[in-house]
Amino acid sequence: MVTLRLRGSRGVTMTEMLMVVVVLGVLAMAGSRMMVDVTRFFQLNMGRLTLQEEARTALSVIQKNLRQAKLDSLTIDQAPGQPYFSRIVFDKAPKKTGGPAVPITYFQKGAVLMETAGGATRPLSKHLKALTFTLPNTDDMAVVAVSLTLETPIYGGKMKTVRMNSGEIEVLN
Repeated sequence: MVTLRLRGSRGVTMTEMLMVVVVLGVLAMAGSRMMVDVTRFFQLNMGRLTLQEEARTALSVIQKNLRQAKLDSLTIDQAPGQPYFSRIVFDKAPKKTGGPAVPITYFQKGAVLMETAGGATRPLSKHLKALTFTLPNTDDMAVVAVSLTLETPIYGGKMKTVRMNSGEIEVLN
């Protein structure tokens, strides 16, 4: 049996150890920076997805009820202390002929989009920055447009904002 013995190899030198420490330090700094970037990217996308889902749900509910509104009951104004055109009030046509109409209101209350239907009030979104109801055609009161702006904090004091518009909603009753 042959054994190979290297002369003078009893360990590593101080220079080699310092080089390993420097390389590991550089890798650790790059890895931590990459983790911070990945975390920020995740927070940004989760904020965007949450806001988009909330906006789509709120617009869907508003559109569904607004299409069934009685045109002669439609009023766009402002709730006390809120921006202009941030509240819409109407009576939803009854499902059955001769049934009672259901009064519905959508309004902004601070950063919350609220719905009042038949006396029950519930929040549709808790990230509301702006809500606007408009009549895109001034000669046609049967067409309403809705615009929502939602905002949520992400990282470092920054905010993610999503704006969605309904397009034109035709009041069918």
